[in-house]
Amino acid sequence: MKLLYPIILASGSPRRKELLSSILGDQYTIKVSNIDESVHTNENPTAYCLRMSLEKGQAIIDSDIIHKQQVIISADTIVVLGKKILGKPSSEEENKLFLSFLSSKTHTVYTSVSIFKPETPVYSSIEKTNVTFRYLDTDEIESYCKLKEGLDKAGGYALQGSGSSFIERIDGSYSNVIGLPISELKSNLIKLNVIR
Repeated sequence: MKLLYPIILASGSPRRKELLSSILGDQYTIKVSNIDESVHTNENPTAYCLRMSLEKGQAIIDSDIIHKQQVIISADTIVVLGKKILGKPSSEEENKLFLSFLSSKTHTVYTSVSIFKPETPVYSSIEKTNVTFRYLDTDEIESYCKLKEGLDKAGGYALQGSGSSFIERIDGSYSNVIGLPISELKSNLIKLNVIR
């Protein structure tokens, strides 16, 4: 894989790093932006997800003039049940609540990816995956939450960890649920002439 620009991943997520490395190896650097991730009043989930990926990337560009000559890849992943966004649980108790909401239901995972390329309009896309949980009883939820695996994950579970046992069905991209729709991203990087 040949890179035509230096690439920065605007994320501290180990899952995104692992996914991006599957196509780029170690040919990129990581910078983490600290932005306000509050949802705006009456903001719908997809608009919020898109805004977050754009703001994360823009914060990196604004932090150092040299970044304007590099390609920035930023992303945001959210879990949506009905019209409610389930972010990262703030406590074990909230994690239990999230999993009780998701039990026996289908929820949607959205990941927005923004690609900032020098002298080119920002390219953003959003991928949607539907995930169906089997029934989870109280004991199972409590045992899982004690692992603390879901505390830093949108929706309060890790598909690539013990949370995989909750899944009855996935409709769409598996890697999207983990945090980066890798097939779509690779296609877009080729299309934008960032890699070849």
